[in-house]
Amino acid sequence: MSESAAAAARHLESLLPRLASLRHYLQFHARLLTSGHLGAHPGLRARFLDRLALSPHPAALPHALLLLRSLPTPATNDLNAALRGLAASPHPARSLLLLAGRLLPALLPRPDALSLSFALKASARCSDAHTTVQLHALVLRLGVAADVRLLTTLLDSYAKCGDLASARKVFDEMTVRDVATWNSLLAGLAQGTEPNLALALFHRLANSFQELPSREEPNEVTIVAALSACAQIGLLKDGMYVHEFAKRFGLDRNVRVCNSLIDMYSKCGSLSRALDVFHSIKPEDRTLVSYNAAIQAHSMHGHGGDALRLFDEMPTRIEPDGVTYLAVLCGCNHSGLVDDGLRVFNSMRVAPNMKHYGTIVDLLGRAGRLTEAYDTVISMPFPADIVLWQTLLGAAKMHGVVELAELAANKLAELGSNVDGDYVLLSNVYASKARWMDVGRVRDTMRSNDVRKVPGFSYTEIDGVMHKFINGDKEHPRWQEIYRALEDIVSRISELGYEPETSNVLHDIGEEEKQYALCYHSEKLAIAFGLIATPPGETLRVIKNLRICGDCHVVAKLISKAYGRVIVIRDRARFHRFEDGQCSCRDYWLAVADTFNLVPIEINLTLSSTRGKRYRMWTEKKMLDAQTGMISYKIAAHAADLAKCHPYAQAWDDTLSKARFEFRWLDQFALYLDPVTTMSFHDETLPSEGAKVAHFCSMCGPKSCSMKITEDIRKYADEHGYRIVEEAVIPGMNAMSAEFLAARKTISGEQHGEAGGEIYVQKAIQLANKIILASIYSG
Repeated sequence: MSESAAAAARHLESLLPRLASLRHYLQFHARLLTSGHLGAHPGLRARFLDRLALSPHPAALPHALLLLRSLPTPATNDLNAALRGLAASPHPARSLLLLAGRLLPALLPRPDALSLSFALKASARCSDAHTTVQLHALVLRLGVAADVRLLTTLLDSYAKCGDLASARKVFDEMTVRDVATWNSLLAGLAQGTEPNLALALFHRLANSFQELPSREEPNEVTIVAALSACAQIGLLKDGMYVHEFAKRFGLDRNVRVCNSLIDMYSKCGSLSRALDVFHSIKPEDRTLVSYNAAIQAHSMHGHGGDALRLFDEMPTRIEPDGVTYLAVLCGCNHSGLVDDGLRVFNSMRVAPNMKHYGTIVDLLGRAGRLTEAYDTVISMPFPADIVLWQTLLGAAKMHGVVELAELAANKLAELGSNVDGDYVLLSNVYASKARWMDVGRVRDTMRSNDVRKVPGFSYTEIDGVMHKFINGDKEHPRWQEIYRALEDIVSRISELGYEPETSNVLHDIGEEEKQYALCYHSEKLAIAFGLIATPPGETLRVIKNLRICGDCHVVAKLISKAYGRVIVIRDRARFHRFEDGQCSCRDYWLAVADTFNLVPIEINLTLSSTRGKRYRMWTEKKMLDAQTGMISYKIAAHAADLAKCHPYAQAWDDTLSKARFEFRWLDQFALYLDPVTTMSFHDETLPSEGAKVAHFCSMCGPKSCSMKITEDIRKYADEHGYRIVEEAVIPGMNAMSAEFLAARKTISGEQHGEAGGEIYVQKAIQLANKIILASIYSG
């Protein structure tokens, strides 16, 4: 090559970085053709082909293939340039077709290790495990199995295709491994289904990193993969160990590592440590991922207000993305910040996706704004998926709206959903309205469709060892101790008012069997084991694969009070931190998870009903006055919310209307005229606890206290000159029926004051006749 030709080639090569548009590439290609450099300088041609194939312009890659086809004898470098471009393109499978000779008819050169590396990357992007196996065979046939980088790419391809066993086999057979090799397997295990193996591999690396070639050290990829594994299974101690390991190499100041630390600490239940890491990052170094991780940490732990404040404090140089908005909306949802959530949703500067809409539907549904929630679902720019209809079904269950529940259930059936939770929610809606035939129909459908409950399991870490429990587990080596501990737990928390919640156990079994089924839920077993396996005062951490049930939620609160422990439970939706009888979710979560049950907590009839919160209360002791024969009332604490017209309380009250309508006037009137008859009336007509609750609720209704009701009855009797019960019953019941029927409607379209008043007039006549007959016979 002459000196002038070499100089011209160097000049053309210097122009390569300046090519910015397709027009520039075409002009450069023309220059190569006219100057003869296209055939005379294969190195220059290959570099141009490489840049052309990687150009973002959609027409650049087809032109690169056209150039490759035009070459009479393409070199391996030419092939590799095209393979690299295709592997990184939106259609990586075309890279595999090119290597197989099916994309171009020209005779291609023999591939080398680099060719196979690009093909393996394409196979990984396609998640094509079968092709990866074929490429593995080609690696062996071409004799390039000693190439560490190629084997690392092969390992990575297996891992990304989900074949972790083959990835581990390749790793174990390698005689030389560099840090990229360790990182590939670490990331594959952590992002796949084997986070425990990922941590074991990390500890193996931490103990032998001196064996890495060329004085290589673990880098940020190593730390991020290990932290991801810790976050998945909630291993706080392992996460802290990885953090300390990162400090040894100065990686704790790496922003990417810091972002992973925030995520790990928050998912392991240590919000304070997560925020410490966030604040340790210089404000100018914080990235969008940093803010997303911190906002999500606040949201997961139920601190919606803090998530909103951090969102508002984001610098203008950082533009929020879909992940940011979703994290903020989740925070608003977990904290019941309806107006704030709607404000954020309506101000989004990115197109909302299904998850954003789903969070808003959940937010509105929890707050009782069912019409808006339904309108959101049907007005979305894309069809609602199964999760959205399940969310709407949960909201309908919470507020007892049968029509909406049936609509959502039908939509779920159309979409092919066959999840046990759908049937349980619909059955509970029917049960809340005493529609027992419909409850039976739902159960029959479950049996005919062979619907099986997703098995629940929980993890807890004790002394660096993960212990897994399933419902009713007897496989643990110490299961007998655990069961004895559970008996002690139930005994101690029963003194605080605990009563098992059996209403959501959807089985045709007796009450005792239902209580037994609840007692041995996996999270209870994990907590019981933690109590016997850790010193007093140590925080217990549990990870649950499903939503924690209402009974387990109550039990965890009472255990934290009775045993003086902090308990952190991570379920599939959020964190619950139990301390001194309280939960960080402030029981707002219970609005959807477990709505219609009265669960014991501390009594306080002055509690407000803000943001859809449902207050569940109990009395610490029953009040019994044996001298006067007064019936003991178990106070139904929803009376406070009923007095404030809270929609949930009214929905619950409506289900009890049949059990109490007759008693309000008959009982109170008798109390005014004949206290002795009243005692007998109580004993004969209120034999069950449920009826006593109903009666007490009627006295604590919208007028707030029974004394006011009694005053109204006295006034009614005096105005009409009534002096005996039978004279007052029929006109009184008619008057109250008219008043109840004129009451304003709830959001579900039902009567607000008392549903079903029109059906009780005949009942009143029957009761009056019974009283008259009884008085005749007694006389």
